[in-house]
Amino acid sequence: TDLWLHDPKTDTGFVGLKEMPGNDTSIPTSYMNLMLQSLFHVPALQRAVYTIPTEHETLVKRQPCGLHHPAVITRQLVANKKESVGLALQRVFYCLLHSTQSVGTQRLAKSFGWDVLTGPQHDMQDLNQILLAFLEETTTGDPIAFLFQGQLKRFVKCISVDFISERLETFNNLSLNACGCKSLTDSLDMFFEREKLDGVNKYMADGHGLQDAEMGCIFVSLPPVLHLHLTRYEYDPADPQRKNSDRFEFDETL
Repeated sequence: TDLWLHDPKTDTGFVGLKEMPGNDTSIPTSYMNLMLQSLFHVPALQRAVYTIPTEHETLVKRQPCGLHHPAVITRQLVANKKESVGLALQRVFYCLLHSTQSVGTQRLAKSFGWDVLTGPQHDMQDLNQILLAFLEETTTGDPIAFLFQGQLKRFVKCISVDFISERLETFNNLSLNACGCKSLTDSLDMFFEREKLDGVNKYMADGHGLQDAEMGCIFVSLPPVLHLHLTRYEYDPADPQRKNSDRFEFDETL
């Protein structure tokens, strides 16, 4: 009985997102919902989403409507009309903030051009790239670069001669291998582990020929919000879609 009386909005201050109906080939909406919830809880991003210009989609015109009074406000509805990504995202964020019931995401999925029931499969990386690219184009003040953009320096350093090759790389998220790792710390250690270039893999250094070297990367700058994408698929000829579901730990502080 107590479960039926549970009110998440009253008890926690939050509501969840509904799973969309579908089959085995539909959009994995649990991934979409996780991404949307994480973005919703970044206050600066939430404010930026509300500044996306969508007034042209929401204007209501006063016009005569049959025998009704000419001052009656009517809205012309187009069957199956697709909302813009901006308006659909604003709707989801607003409902997460103010609704007392779980929020649907079908309109948002359709705004991406995803068919809810029969569309091709997408994952969290797809959604992340679509949303961030859209927000970069439509929000003011460049909040995406400020919130999510960091820099890596990739380098190759020769061991026997004084030569180093470096290049800077901008990222909005980091893809880390979770297979064979027990924790986020292990995954980060694997990501930054230096690779030796020797034997048949020697590095061709300008002016020095083939040289033994080390290849790796280091952080130059970290964003206020660091998105980490855990790669859990591992190669298995018998099951190409095999996903690692082992226990994976992470601390509150890196």
